[in-house]
Amino acid sequence: MTIPSNDGNFEKLQIYRINYVIHGQAPSVALIYDGDVISSYTDRGQEIEVSSDVEFLSATQLKTIPKVIESKEDYLFAGNI
Repeated sequence: MTIPSNDGNFEKLQIYRINYVIHGQAPSVALIYDGDVISSYTDRGQEIEVSSDVEFLSATQLKTIPKVIESKEDYLFAGNI
């Protein structure tokens, strides 16, 4: 995944993997990167923390609309949030 230029607006970055194992069921949510802002990331299957979708949404209090939604190899990416 390529991450657009930061322009110095952010210092830290968190990337989450949202995986729908069974169609129509709740997804598994995993924090896969938590650190300084980087320009690209390759998911190698490692997880820092796993939570349910409800835990993820209540902890992050996300109420955003992404400007970009892309899919690749059955993965959905939301960006420019």
